[in-house]
Amino acid sequence: MIALFDSGYGGLTVLKPIMELLPEYDYLYLGDNARAPYGNHSQQNIKKFSEEAVEYLFEQGAKLIIFVCNTTSAVALRSIQEKYLKGKDEKDKKILGVLIPVAEEVVKITKTKKVAIVWTKATINSKSYD
Repeated sequence: MIALFDSGYGGLTVLKPIMELLPEYDYLYLGDNARAPYGNHSQQNIKKFSEEAVEYLFEQGAKLIIFVCNTTSAVALRSIQEKYLKGKDEKDKKILGVLIPVAEEVVKITKTKKVAIVWTKATINSKSYD
């Protein structure tokens, strides 16, 4: 199963094309609207919320979890990967984010080499786009 995690509903725009591209998989989408927006929370809370989501999604049978939220990708992804995947069989479970793939794709398609980014306070403070 492929699971997508976001702090709200925005990641549904990512889910649809993935489902069209890979229809043979089962999917689970977790949008944490109760605590959204994540960008106003501390990095510690964002990591805690992300850990809770990852644990829940793995319990549900996810083999791949995609953080489709820029804030969680910027603030929590690396520590979550280290905590849940370090020393484990990489083929068993994976956790990916959207930050780097999106940035790489934007660089490829922009003609002006100028990009505007709308981000949250937590994403800015993570310095991920530096």
